[in-house]
Amino acid sequence: MAHRILVAEDDADNLRLAQKILSAAGYIVLSARNGAEAVQSALAEQFSVIIMDMYMPEMSGFDAIRAIRERLGSSPPVLALTALAMPGDRERALAVGADAYLSKPYLPSELRQAIQDLIAKGTRINT
Repeated sequence: MAHRILVAEDDADNLRLAQKILSAAGYIVLSARNGAEAVQSALAEQFSVIIMDMYMPEMSGFDAIRAIRERLGSSPPVLALTALAMPGDRERALAVGADAYLSKPYLPSELRQAIQDLIAKGTRINT
């Protein structure tokens, strides 16, 4: 079974990079351009993992994760991602419900490993 990954990212170049890395690893990748779209997608479809940029227009990743957790609980796992790593961002992302945190730029192997770890966690949660 191919795992479905939602990538919420407002930067087109960053989105293409994540899509390329994840597609090459065999994942089905869907995208959202902001936090509001990510929440709508998460409520409408099932994903193995959601990758959430933390700083997006309309609704931040912080608010989107909070909204997803309020409606869906602890599943699916969420990987918080940001290039503008501010002091406390990691802790803040985890506090609103992210399961893991990765700062940009990242190596393709780091993204693949984070996704593999979260899928394994999600599988344990759902079994």
